[in-house]
Amino acid sequence: MGPGWYRWLSLGSEGRLERGGVADAVTRLEAGVAQVGERGFRVRGAVELGHRLGLDRQLTLGANTGLRGWDPDTFDGASRAVVNAEWRRRLTGEVLHLAVLGLVVFADAGKTWGARVGPDTDGWRADAGVGLLAEVTRAAILRVVRLEVAYPDRGKGPVVLVTGVSLF
Repeated sequence: MGPGWYRWLSLGSEGRLERGGVADAVTRLEAGVAQVGERGFRVRGAVELGHRLGLDRQLTLGANTGLRGWDPDTFDGASRAVVNAEWRRRLTGEVLHLAVLGLVVFADAGKTWGARVGPDTDGWRADAGVGLLAEVTRAAILRVVRLEVAYPDRGKGPVVLVTGVSLF
């Protein structure tokens, strides 16, 4: 990868030690690559593995965790994997000294396993969609606003998301 690209790799683990060993532990690996500039691609893959999770802790999958064509927390699991790909294009310069507007086209795929409370994904699930991005230039707390419409590979109609955080 040459200039105009950046990559990331993140590995982390959390949990607690008990007399019987490690409990309520989650190990996470995330890797990605992104192209910077007025337009470009972004790809991310993440895996979270749960170990002896408490019943109050789930690794769900849905709109808020990377599978944007499904309602938040649709799928249950003790572990999950997700892959996201986006193509972004800046549409404007700074509008009224408030925000820069852009377009995103995306596809997501994900899987959960080890469900205990609700349904798992029953294999890999996917979605595709489009969105409008606003990079807020004058606020310290809110940096991006995303309006996205995603269609799941099976199930009901589109999911419309409005969020103030970047997915990755």
